[in-house]
Amino acid sequence: MRTPGDEQETIMRWYQTDDTATVYTSSYSMMRRFDEFVDSGDWELIKVDKCEGDIISKTYKVPKELLYGRKVKKKIAPLTEEEKKALAMRFKP
Repeated sequence: MRTPGDEQETIMRWYQTDDTATVYTSSYSMMRRFDEFVDSGDWELIKVDKCEGDIISKTYKVPKELLYGRKVKKKIAPLTEEEKKALAMRFKP
């Protein structure tokens, strides 16, 4: 039993103090898209709701920074002594 189109919804929920958010959807097109994120390892599927054997909704756990639309800041490894010396030589007049 599929959910009618006018009853399908997607809800994103997070608290400012948490690093993750939950995304609930009963939209089949969104489920397909979000399942691709799960397959790539970015998202985690945490709940599947069924009715009469058919999937009617899914809930996902998501790193919050992926929902902000901002680029994730990469952690920069500290420079080795050789790299520091090479940079110092580059910037000497």
